[in-house]
Amino acid sequence: MASGSQFDTASVGSKNFTVNAKDVAGNTASQTNNYGVFYSTGACLGSAGHTILQPINFTGDSVFPKKQGSTVPAKFRVCDANGNSIGTPDVVSNFLIYKIVNGTVITSPNETVDSTTPDSAFRWTGDQWIFNISTKSYNGGSTYFFRVFLNDGTNIDFDFGLK
Repeated sequence: MASGSQFDTASVGSKNFTVNAKDVAGNTASQTNNYGVFYSTGACLGSAGHTILQPINFTGDSVFPKKQGSTVPAKFRVCDANGNSIGTPDVVSNFLIYKIVNGTVITSPNETVDSTTPDSAFRWTGDQWIFNISTKSYNGGSTYFFRVFLNDGTNIDFDFGLK
């Protein structure tokens, strides 16, 4: 890294830089260091950032009625260090249901989540990301665990039950 150079913080993800040194005797050394640029976990437009938003409780105690053709909207925001909500394309890299608990039976399907809209991806609406989860094939009495993978290498986990 050249003297006076700036670290790249313009985009999220894992990054590295190399420092090269040479002493007065002509000896050289080089060291590569890693760093990451991630979405803020602080306040984001007056709410917690980097977490699931209502109607799903981030505390994991949400239970919704099981109705034919029901939809549960999953919403979240990610923000920069200044609290500005980020809506650039490719913020969400994947969205999976990774665990289902029904009584003492635990399954790990690791499959994509069905949507009630033709677009089966998170979409940017207003100042947040939203995905309408179709619960049509889900069973009452079970708790479903979801993971939103973000392009900064982090994820947002949440769950809800159906009664």
